[in-house]
Amino acid sequence: MTLYAAYGSNMDPAQMLQRAPYSPHRGTGWLEGWRLTFGGEEIGWEGALATVVEDPHHHVFVSLYDLTAQDEESL
Repeated sequence: MTLYAAYGSNMDPAQMLQRAPYSPHRGTGWLEGWRLTFGGEEIGWEGALATVVEDPHHHVFVSLYDLTAQDEESL
């Protein structure tokens, strides 16, 4: 299994249950040295896409999952 740090819309438990039904939730935590940012609005999606980028002065709150190989393909 892979430890998956969910952020943005994947922090919604109902959404993660649909996207990764075989991966158990392990808790929450902070990614130190990363920050949440948004981009891609110029590509034509319905708004910007959330992503994390390295930044030594910030941290991001995440939900942690034990991601199965089966669910990794769907994410």
